[in-house]
Amino acid sequence: MSFGYLVFKKREDGERAINGLNGFKVMGRKLLRVDWVYPSCV
Repeated sequence: MSFGYLVFKKREDGERAINGLNGFKVMGRKLLRVDWVYPSCV
């Protein structure tokens, strides 16, 4: 399992990334789980 964090200047850009990448298959087998990060998680 791996983690990555991205920062977007506009909330709309983050929403678009979440909607477009959540459930995306990587190398045909791994599914991405994309969600918001909250200050208590960082």
